[in-house]
Amino acid sequence: DPTDKLTIEYKNIRGNRELKEGEEILITVYNISSIATIIKKRGNEITVKLQKPVIAREGDKVVILAKSGSRWSLYGVGNIK
Repeated sequence: DPTDKLTIEYKNIRGNRELKEGEEILITVYNISSIATIIKKRGNEITVKLQKPVIAREGDKVVILAKSGSRWSLYGVGNIK
């Protein structure tokens, strides 16, 4: 079933910048991308609210992009919990 809320365990693969609650990021699961807002962050785990629902299962791989100036850039990778 489509969901608009995901919990992701992630690994930062670019730089030292940390994600923050309230920040908008771009999430890609399989070939579906959606803008997401971080609603909760604890360690290397984030819970996000998606603008566009996705179909995803626990363990699916996720690519995370974050804004760098006016452009999206690769931030990290993770798995859905």
